[in-house]
Amino acid sequence: MTDINLYPLDSIVYKPNGELVEREIFDREHAKILASEKWIIDGLGPLASFYKRLDEADTLIYINLPYLTSYWLVTKRLIKGLFIKPEGWPKRSSIIKGSLKSYKMLRMSPIF
Repeated sequence: MTDINLYPLDSIVYKPNGELVEREIFDREHAKILASEKWIIDGLGPLASFYKRLDEADTLIYINLPYLTSYWLVTKRLIKGLFIKPEGWPKRSSIIKGSLKSYKMLRMSPIF
């Protein structure tokens, strides 16, 4: 365990009902996190915010999984999420919509 706060981006990207928050609200919350002394952020979020994190971070951890593994993990989360809400998943947010967005993101991601 560390004494560093973990911020899953989905918790500030989405409202409790699963809708996207207004961009100004996200940007304000994101800026507060980056202004803090220590943080761990999990997720991508809007691309502009990703670049801001790259500028501010002193350590990056990139987990480069094979595409099939990534697709399997999204599928596994989807199936399991139909019965049990995934940890850190926004309240009342659709596991199906979120998984479809994850599949879309995987298709857009470059293959290294």
